[in-house]
Amino acid sequence: VQPAFRDPIGFVVVEALSAQTPVLASRGVGTSDYLPAEWIADPANKNEWVAKTQKILSNLEQNARLAETTFEKEHLNIEDPYFRQAAGKLQLALKSRWPHLTNH
Repeated sequence: VQPAFRDPIGFVVVEALSAQTPVLASRGVGTSDYLPAEWIADPANKNEWVAKTQKILSNLEQNARLAETTFEKEHLNIEDPYFRQAAGKLQLALKSRWPHLTNH
């Protein structure tokens, strides 16, 4: 459970997902961009947090699989080839835009 009014990254959420652990997080923070809708709650609504936590816990096995799927689908593993590809594209874009800043 990660209630927050502001949290742009939420590394603890990524770490939890990597361990197939379901996460309930606040609406409007960085992690709400990639978590399933049923795992997002209004940070000011305690009743919603209780209800969603109970729902997640009532089917923990299915939600653990969803955590694993979310981790993979959203390319949250820094060892994923997606990151190398994205870094390569970024490097090319930077060299193209600011060639004087690169030494290659």
